[in-house]
Amino acid sequence: MTGALWRQEMKRQRELSRRAALEMGGGAGAFRIEEVYDIAYGGHINGITKRWRYGEVTLPPREVLGLDPRHWPSGTLLMIVPPDWSPPVVAWYTYEEAAFMLRRTVGTIQNLVYKHKLEHKTYWDARGMHRRRVTDLPPATVRRLAELTGRSHWVIPTVERRPKPKPANEAAARNGLREVLRLQERLEASLGRPDTVDGSPAPS
Repeated sequence: MTGALWRQEMKRQRELSRRAALEMGGGAGAFRIEEVYDIAYGGHINGITKRWRYGEVTLPPREVLGLDPRHWPSGTLLMIVPPDWSPPVVAWYTYEEAAFMLRRTVGTIQNLVYKHKLEHKTYWDARGMHRRRVTDLPPATVRRLAELTGRSHWVIPTVERRPKPKPANEAAARNGLREVLRLQERLEASLGRPDTVDGSPAPS
């Protein structure tokens, strides 16, 4: 390789590293390995080999991938994981939490999930006095919902800010309120109310 070709190759590697640092900083880029035919000089196929791909940029099969650490911020961690790898703990979200994060109504989120047949999991939550039906959404579904709703970001709800789940039965909630009012009336009747003379101010 001549000096001019070597300098051109180093410039290409630096540009690829710079683009990767900019795009992967937002979590949007990734290097992938794909299989290609190993074509020798003259068009003869020797077999199948592999090469690096980053978005629309592909490296020749024998080209070495070089990353310039000067383009990456301090504390950057590069990992090589197989295709079927996933984090040990993945946070899933309810309809209420997804609606809170994407600034949409719960009905809109439900309609998008069923319209586009997005992944979700529905089960019965047996905690408390009454069972209630709960649907959880994986992170991939929330990311797709963010694209469908035009949101480039979402607000992660903290423990204090997480929306409270609605009661499974609105009628049961109304009956509970009526029961509280009845108990309050009975308590006032048992304690008695002080008699007042006409025209005199009521006691505080």
